Amino acid sequence: MTRWNSVLTTLKSVSVNLAQLQITSVTNSEDKTNRKLLRLLADIKESLLLEVIAVLEPFDTATKCLSSDSKPTLHLVAPTKLQIAKALTLAAADSAVVAQLKQHLHDQLERYFTIQPLHYTATLLDPRLKNNAELLPPEARQQVLTSLRQAVSAVTDEDHPQTSEEDTQPAKKARLEDGFFASLYANPSSSPSNEVRIGSELLTLSALSEI
Repeated sequence: MTRWNSVLTTLKSVSVNLAQLQITSVTNSEDKTNRKLLRLLADIKESLLLEVIAVLEPFDTATKCLSSDSKPTLHLVAPTKLQIAKALTLAAADSAVVAQLKQHLHDQLERYFTIQPLHYTATLLDPRLKNNAELLPPEARQQVLTSLRQAVSAVTDEDHPQTSEEDTQPAKKARLEDGFFASLYANPSSSPSNEVRIGSELLTLSALSEI
């Protein structure tokens, strides 16, 4: 995704400064070194430029949501892929260029953005996401539950760390994250945040790394 973020940064810079760049090029049009730049700027269709920027912006948002050193983001990997895929859905109003770009990006997304079983496990342990059938279809959910039961049964009491009340408190969610994943979030369950019961065991998202 970082590759497309770099392209997005460049396109945004061009968009913001396009008028001034065109004026500068016209002013210096007699300069042979600027003739090529003038032709390139004259060919830029501002409306198309803005459409392309809109297509790429979800990649930048997704990168920021997943890039954190202070809170877990493993549970957001599968939701991120889903939200980007939705953003790349072809629309009737898309121009031929935008439709082609979306298709290319979707192909790249499927090829390089691989969701592993651990990602689904982490998603299940987030109470806002665990009941989302779009993220976790019944078959995938059952596979995750089976995997969790096996992991729990292999952990002894000595291996299982004691969690304090502070450990189970929900972390503050960034506004950017809330906005990007809002359509996937369900109302918090009545059980403590970040907990899911597997048989007689109560697991937390923060304990996932200990399994």
